[in-house]
Amino acid sequence: MGQPGLHLFKILIYNNYFRDIANHVRTKVAVS
Repeated sequence: MGQPGLHLFKILIYNNYFRDIANHVRTKVAVS
């Protein structure tokens, strides 16, 4: 569990995930 690379990888995945959600919400609000 002491792998800094894996930790960075997780952070990158989470950032992409949240950005996707934000884009989703933004497009939904724009469409409504």
